[in-house]
Amino acid sequence: MYCGPAAVKLLGWLTDAGFTEEDFGTTVYLTALTKCFPGRAPGSSKDRAPSVKERANCRPWLDEQQALVRPRVVILFGKMAIDTYLPKLSLNATIGKVFEIEGIPHLPLPHSSGASLWLNDNRNQALLAQAIERLRELRILHTGTRQE
Repeated sequence: MYCGPAAVKLLGWLTDAGFTEEDFGTTVYLTALTKCFPGRAPGSSKDRAPSVKERANCRPWLDEQQALVRPRVVILFGKMAIDTYLPKLSLNATIGKVFEIEGIPHLPLPHSSGASLWLNDNRNQALLAQAIERLRELRILHTGTRQE
């Protein structure tokens, strides 16, 4: 579902947190906030971000997926996902921290796309490193396995 250079970067972050290639599609489940392609941005070859209404329309399906999968940890990947679960908080206020929502740890990560300039700042790189370390700790806590 997620491919290209941004996907490679995201999978690299997960690997840095100790996940293995075998984990992807088995213990790591990826999903999107919306279940249909919103189309291209007007006059552009880039994808259009789904509107608040489109995200709200798809929320029951997202909630049902979570109920079926019963995640032990949820990674909020990108500002749109962060805004969905942690409204009104900036990337700087969330990246590197863990938030308990309904008893489940939620860990925000920035989007790995080159479209976001947030990662260009060294201070933000440090926040990303903290987030990857928090994810490593959560993985160990919930699986009991260390990956060195």
